[in-house]
Amino acid sequence: MDKVKITVTAVASALMSWLGILAIPMLLLVGCNLADYLTGLLASKYRGETITSYKGMRGIVKKVCMWLLVAVGAVMDILINYGIEMAGIDL
Repeated sequence: MDKVKITVTAVASALMSWLGILAIPMLLLVGCNLADYLTGLLASKYRGETITSYKGMRGIVKKVCMWLLVAVGAVMDILINYGIEMAGIDL
């Protein structure tokens, strides 16, 4: 059990170190994704709908696409900052 705790702590620490200031927003985004997926499962059960693998995969694909949009936005931010820096504009 101690090895599992040490491994989880090491992975979490490395991830937090790598993300830096973006760690909190990323964790919030993951938490919102999990909450959205779980509430979707609960809502389908409440409505009496059957939970199929197709619907589940569709929800997961939506989450992955959202993460891809976040990644594209981050890359665009880096590129815009780089372009401004190379143009000699000081912000």
